[in-house]
Amino acid sequence: MSYSHGAVVSIPDPYDRRPSRPAVVVSDEQCPDYGDRYTVAALTSSDRYGEHPYAVTIEADEPASGELLTQSFLELWATYRIAHGDVRAMHARLNAATMKRIATAYAEMVLRG
Repeated sequence: MSYSHGAVVSIPDPYDRRPSRPAVVVSDEQCPDYGDRYTVAALTSSDRYGEHPYAVTIEADEPASGELLTQSFLELWATYRIAHGDVRAMHARLNAATMKRIATAYAEMVLRG
């Protein structure tokens, strides 16, 4: 089973503060190593990060399937490559409109300046 673009998954916490953390798969089947490795962006429920200008708000009931436990914020600056075997679970799948908001936010972050 591959994790597709928009999947909300649990991955090992890169900072070792807890056993796992949620993230969104932002890569797709056109990326090299798709199915073996994924590019993911971290999710948080922390208002501290949610107030950041690059954060993308995702409501708990926003996913196309599954659900988030609470309103969350995608941390565009916290992007990682993760091996397929390190994905612990899939919780939800974001819809195309949400992924478009994320893509637009990445473009704005990269093109700023």
